[in-house]
Amino acid sequence: MFDDERVSPDDVAYQMLVRIPLGTVVLEEVAFRAVLPVLLDGIERSTPSVSSAVLFGLWHVLPTLNTLDINEVADPTSRVKAVGGGVGATAVVGWLFDWLRLRTGSVTAPMLVHWSANAVSYAIAAHRRPTRTRLSS
Repeated sequence: MFDDERVSPDDVAYQMLVRIPLGTVVLEEVAFRAVLPVLLDGIERSTPSVSSAVLFGLWHVLPTLNTLDINEVADPTSRVKAVGGGVGATAVVGWLFDWLRLRTGSVTAPMLVHWSANAVSYAIAAHRRPTRTRLSS
């Protein structure tokens, strides 16, 4: 994903400090932890929303497919497994984020955890660029 010398430290900083927190975390946490559970389950809820968590998982289908395309994963079986695993994992994480919101009474805690996880993952990926072996002709 980051086998590209054009990804500069400034690009990584922008992604981690601006795009991820504002373009991903705030949007997703407000939508999936604050608005959607109320619309789906009613105002009084005492348990994390399963329906919101499943929708959170499904929300990540297109980003998973994009990542598979970037990494040139063409095998249909591998793609189905990756998308299924991605949906399942993000649904579980969504449920845990909703539990955290209920436990703390605020979307701030899941926002901080979500941002931390995404930013750390991005930083690790940016610093672990895969090396590609080039065949000489």
